[in-house]
Amino acid sequence: MNKLIATSVVLLMCLLLSANEYVRINQFAQELMKAGDYQGAIREYRRLISYFPTESNLQSKSIMIARCYELAGDYTQALESLSLAETIAPDDSQIFYQMALLQMKNGSYRESNEFISSRFSQYDVSLQDSLYLLSAVNYIHLQEYDLARSKIDAVSNEKLRPLTNSFREKLDFGLPLPYRNPDNAILLGVLFPGGGNIYAGQTGTGMAYFFLATLFGYAAYDGFSDGHIGSGLVASAFTAGIYLISIKQAVYGIENYNSNLIRDFNQGFE
Repeated sequence: MNKLIATSVVLLMCLLLSANEYVRINQFAQELMKAGDYQGAIREYRRLISYFPTESNLQSKSIMIARCYELAGDYTQALESLSLAETIAPDDSQIFYQMALLQMKNGSYRESNEFISSRFSQYDVSLQDSLYLLSAVNYIHLQEYDLARSKIDAVSNEKLRPLTNSFREKLDFGLPLPYRNPDNAILLGVLFPGGGNIYAGQTGTGMAYFFLATLFGYAAYDGFSDGHIGSGLVASAFTAGIYLISIKQAVYGIENYNSNLIRDFNQGFE
C-alpha cells in the first residue's frame, strides 16, 4: 500500500514537472515570436513537439510554426507546416482557409483557386464567402477580371459589403495593377547610368550612379587623351562596373516595386 502511494506521488510530481516545462517552453516561444525572432520561436515549438508528441500538440504547434514562417515571409515552409497540421485535422476549416491564403501570398494563384474548389462545398456559407473573396483576388492577379467579378458578386454576407464594394472599385478603376517592366529598367540603364534606377523609383540612387559613371567616364577619356593607357583602362573598368551594378540593382528595384504592389493590394483583403 505504501509503495502504491509513493509511486502515485512520484508520478504526480513527474506530471506536474512535465506540465511546468511545457508552459515554460511555450511561453518562451511566444516571447521570441513577439520579439520577431521567428527562427528561435520555431526551434522552441519544435522542441515542444519532440518533448510532447501528442496529436493535439503536433497540430497546434505546427500551426504556430507555420505562422512564424509566414511572418518571416517564407510561405513555402509555412505551407509545409500547415499541411502537417491538416493531416491530423483534415476537416479543420481554418487550416484549409489559411493554406489557400498562403498559396495566394506565395504567388500560386491558380493553385490556390484549385485548392479552394476541391473542397468548397464542404464548408458553411460564412467561410464560403471568405473563399469567394480569396478566389477573386487570385483571379485578379491572373488578370481574369470577369471571373473575379463573378466571385465578388457571389458573396452574400452583408457584413462583407464594404470589402466587396472596395474590390469592385479596384476592378473598375485600379486595374490592372501598374506593374513596372524590368526590361524597361535594363534598357534605360544601358542608355544612361542610373536611368533604370530612376524608373524603379530609386531616384537618389540613380543620380548617384549617374554622377559616378560620369566622373569615371571623364577620367577614362582624360587618361586615354593624355596617353595614360593604364589609368584610362582602370577608369573604364570602374565605369563599366557602375553600369552593370546600377542595372542589376534597378532590376531588383523593379521586383521589389512589383512585390510591394501585390502586398499592398493583398493587405486590403487580409
